[in-house]
Amino acid sequence: MIHADAQVKLIDLKPDLLNDLDSLQPTGYGNPEAVFASCDVAVGGARAVGREDAHLKMTVTDDRVTFDAIAFRQGYWAGHLPPKIDLIFSFELNEFNRRKTLQLNVKDIKPSRSG
Repeated sequence: MIHADAQVKLIDLKPDLLNDLDSLQPTGYGNPEAVFASCDVAVGGARAVGREDAHLKMTVTDDRVTFDAIAFRQGYWAGHLPPKIDLIFSFELNEFNRRKTLQLNVKDIKPSRSG
């Protein structure tokens, strides 16, 4: 079972929160990273990526804001995600090809109870 430190709405995930989380560094043994939960979020596009399609890349939205999300070792969800899900994730800055974006690093996915 994965524990979340707080339940948040996607609209509340802002760059300022990343600055606050950076002040908690370094994380690791004895100082785990902050983990959040968001419920009843809609799935945009989703596809398996990586070697042997091992990972899941998707977009999620609460109809006000949309985030990219990556779920390592959860590529098996591709093609099987319900329209609404509950997520447990860490919030991070992704830098790829010199482009920086806010991203959810998904730890766990469950079908939403309401959707």
